[in-house]
Amino acid sequence: MKNRNLILGSVAALLLVVVVYAVAAPPRETNAARGATGNANAPEVAVAIARVEAASIYIRSVGTVRPIKSVQILPLVDGPIMRVAFTDGQMLNAGDVLFEIDARPYQAALAQAEGQLARDQADLESASRDLARTEQLNKNGYATGQALDQQKSRVGQLNAALKTDQGKIAQTKIDLDRTTIRAPIAGRVSLAAVTEGNVVRASQTVALTSINLLAPIEVQFTVPQERLPDVQARMQQQKPLLVHTSNSENTLRLADGTLTFMDNRVDPTTGTVQMKARFDNVDGKLWPGQFVNVELELDRNPQAIVVDSRAIQTGPDGRYVFIVNADDTVEARKVKLAVLEDKTAIVSEGLVGGERLVIDGQLKIQPKGKVRVRGASGAMQVNETTPGNAAATVR
Repeated sequence: MKNRNLILGSVAALLLVVVVYAVAAPPRETNAARGATGNANAPEVAVAIARVEAASIYIRSVGTVRPIKSVQILPLVDGPIMRVAFTDGQMLNAGDVLFEIDARPYQAALAQAEGQLARDQADLESASRDLARTEQLNKNGYATGQALDQQKSRVGQLNAALKTDQGKIAQTKIDLDRTTIRAPIAGRVSLAAVTEGNVVRASQTVALTSINLLAPIEVQFTVPQERLPDVQARMQQQKPLLVHTSNSENTLRLADGTLTFMDNRVDPTTGTVQMKARFDNVDGKLWPGQFVNVELELDRNPQAIVVDSRAIQTGPDGRYVFIVNADDTVEARKVKLAVLEDKTAIVSEGLVGGERLVIDGQLKIQPKGKVRVRGASGAMQVNETTPGNAAATVR
């Protein structure tokens, strides 16, 4: 009996040990648990969404505003200034009076030339009558041939004198007209360099003032020779190329115009081509001599794929991006770019709208591996201010 109790006690103790071990033993790891542990150890990345929106491709440059017409006003006759007929900075029409020079000496010269003409005309009439009489006398044998020749020479000299007198009168009238200096073009006048009483000379090189036509106006800029084929291809389409201007800080759009001129050569010292664009400038936002940022619009795609430029990677085979699939695995995909700039890129091949692109953490990931997405954002920075020679701007 005693031995039986001892055996039962040993069995009970053994069962207690088994139960305690079963309770204390860790649970077996399931496949789901192992997957959760793998995601937790995956690298963390930031992503941005590829967006479908209208985008324009531009060639960017810096240009100078130049008037289409600009005139330096110089005197063409000598004399003192009697009147300045404009105020500094005034808008003028063609033909408006600018300055008046003392006209009295030229009026006197005109009267003298007209008097000389009248005298020579009277002498010519007398000489013509004498010639007629001499011819009659010569026919009747009462005048020699020498006398007839002398009388013909006299009439010829007086005819030449009349032409000289007429030329002097015409020149004097021109000089008299030049004593009133008028605006040859419409536009805004600058400061007057002289005031009443100052003597001006026809030989002087210092302008009395200047006039610039402000509307329309043009902007001169350059395009790098690498982009010349793009511009030529667009010009062959026989459609106007739009040109946009903004202030030097790129904070204010000034005016929109069209390309009107492309130079016939590449400047070998700069590797650029001179171009001009014309603007209506009815509001006067463009001013002669002003430096502006220029955007020559080459193309506009209403359904462009626009991405954050941080997603673009460069490898031995060209450009590529990391795509984060729906199951958070990563795929490396080759892309072709229409344009790449500081903050945005336009993808021509390889992407569709709505795909998630890795923009931070590319060095930590492996293709087909898992990642943890830190955050998806479609609000990419749109580059409106980056200057340069070639760029794309998302509108």
